Amino acid sequence: MYDGLPRLLCPHVLGRNEEGRLRALCYQFGGSSGSGLRHGSAGLGGWRCLAVDKLSEVEFSNGFWKTASHANRQSCIGQVDFDVDSNAQPEREPQNGQ
Repeated sequence: MYDGLPRLLCPHVLGRNEEGRLRALCYQFGGSSGSGLRHGSAGLGGWRCLAVDKLSEVEFSNGFWKTASHANRQSCIGQVDFDVDSNAQPEREPQNGQ
């Protein structure tokens, strides 16, 4: 749950924003959203930068990892603690917010 709405998410980047607050850059592939979800070639989904302290009723589930390409480098997290893409692309430096 996030902002009172159920969300289906795959977190990609975890860290802190400029104010030092915990954030998660996630690909939302289902559930609800106040701004809606886009329909694209990969199906229903969209990128979300979420405040970790606003997440509740978090559950882990089995299933396929969901993602989509994004043309712009993420900018919602300045201090990256974990980036799933850095494991697949070791030439990228996760601490530089990539």
